Amino acid sequence: FTPEGADLIVRNPTVRRSSKFLQLARATGVPIEMEMSLFLRACPAPVIGVTGTKGKTTTTTLCAAMLRAWDERTVLAGNMGISAVGQLERISPDTPVVLEISSWQLEALDEHGLSPHIAVLTNISEDHLDTYASFAEYADTKRSIARHQEPDDALVVNADDPEAWQAAALTRGRVVPFGIGDRGSDGCWITNEGLRV
Repeated sequence: FTPEGADLIVRNPTVRRSSKFLQLARATGVPIEMEMSLFLRACPAPVIGVTGTKGKTTTTTLCAAMLRAWDERTVLAGNMGISAVGQLERISPDTPVVLEISSWQLEALDEHGLSPHIAVLTNISEDHLDTYASFAEYADTKRSIARHQEPDDALVVNADDPEAWQAAALTRGRVVPFGIGDRGSDGCWITNEGLRV
């Protein structure tokens, strides 16, 4: 493998970022992208991106279903096996877009300084430790969904999960917490009386 002459390398999410082939490409200055980084740059509409160790597929699917009830053009794609780039021709500036984003896909977004306009972080617990050097590295990768947000963006984050909650300090966007118990602040809270928004 020699990257010389290549204009671009598109990395599959299963290829670890420490791969010797990717290291060689970086050393020779060949840009490395993943589908998700290509998509976020090309997508003309604001994007809702959902990640978390558990619940991201359910949360992404429910979010898309709610949006689809409002606008049938809603696009659902990402880590659940639906190509985001393959949906681009269907997306206009006002199309609702919801993506499930894995930790591996987040690696590319972080490397290119990209975050979704609305980032949702459900929770962080030990997982994929065969891929990451430590739980701390994995958790930092998950929190990176918020790292490159702009002031007009928003982070919806689990206030009851200490690892996830650290993402609130990373974003420049609005933080919208959720959790159990009435915190007396903006957010979404489950109480004995029901849901308080």
